[in-house]
Amino acid sequence: MSEITILLGRIFLDRNDAGAHLALGAAYKNRGDYEKALKYTRTSIELDRCDEAILQLGKCHELCGEHELAQMIYQKLEDTSKLRLLRFAAPR
Repeated sequence: MSEITILLGRIFLDRNDAGAHLALGAAYKNRGDYEKALKYTRTSIELDRCDEAILQLGKCHELCGEHELAQMIYQKLEDTSKLRLLRFAAPR
């Protein structure tokens, strides 16, 4: 059974499995099917806004030739990460 088939099965069993959506997006990205990669990566972000999914979204847009959009996503991710670091480092 292929990785994509297994991940589709996981999503069929649990539509809210953000990790399965992210992994499926990565599998489609690796195959060069960027439209499906974007679809599943976006769903993953809707379910759980993790940095890894946002980074993958940027990479997908970059691979689609949407460099300006990819840069905006990377910048937003960087700004959010810096803000999180500042909050973590702030004295309590």
